[in-house]
Amino acid sequence: FLIPLGLSFYTFQTMGYLIDVYRGKYAAERNILRLALFTTYFPSVLQGPINRFDDLGPRLFRPHKFDDQNFREGILRMLWGYFKKMIIAERAVIIVQEIFGNFETNRYAGFTMVVGILLYSMQLYCDFSGGMDIVFGASRMFGVDLRENFRQPYMARSVSEFWQRWHISLGSWM
Repeated sequence: FLIPLGLSFYTFQTMGYLIDVYRGKYAAERNILRLALFTTYFPSVLQGPINRFDDLGPRLFRPHKFDDQNFREGILRMLWGYFKKMIIAERAVIIVQEIFGNFETNRYAGFTMVVGILLYSMQLYCDFSGGMDIVFGASRMFGVDLRENFRQPYMARSVSEFWQRWHISLGSWM
């Protein structure tokens, strides 16, 4: 309970920055406030994506003016994310927990197990991608565009392509 939320994203992002500076990819940021903004950028520190300094830094540091189009698009993306998380994922988890949580008692089999597996896949995807939609929407409201982190992974034609589409920033970080 006391472990800070988003520790892994914060750690990956900061480690990536330190490794890139060490390798000479770019010079170290001399302004501690700009570095702090990058490492603790609040929309992405809780759920990702894992950002690279040379990609996100310039987007954060350029001047931003209020843009009602960005604000509206950000709100809509956040609402879509909340819908996926709170309506789809939270409803699917009720059935998933019934099927897999009471497996021994009810002896579910066959079609019921297939439904449980499909709903679990949908619940997992909607939870993660809905969270990303909320992050992207909040960033868009501030005029900061982040790189997409999920690109329809269930439409992939292979396992390799699936993982390239699932958590894109983690894959590129690795």
